[in-house]
Amino acid sequence: MTNRDVYIKIAKNFPDPITFLYKKIRRNILDYTIYHIYENGNCLYPCLRESEFNKRWAELEGRKDITYEKLPPGSGGVCDKGFPEPSGDDSY
Repeated sequence: MTNRDVYIKIAKNFPDPITFLYKKIRRNILDYTIYHIYENGNCLYPCLRESEFNKRWAELEGRKDITYEKLPPGSGGVCDKGFPEPSGDDSY
């Protein structure tokens, strides 16, 4: 199967590459718990998986005003699920 054949097969389900990528990324985000780490209300580390969260949290241990937000699987930090976007700069 050539790349063109794969693209044609994918194009039947997704009319454009952006939609395809968005749905692929979104599906991965929804599969696991998401963590955001904040300092003084500013988001330092958004959208962390649990393993990455544990590393970052250990690095920040002992600093003042460090908090985190744990979002359950299925939310992915998406606003339409009742969870606001973290404050601060965009994560991308």
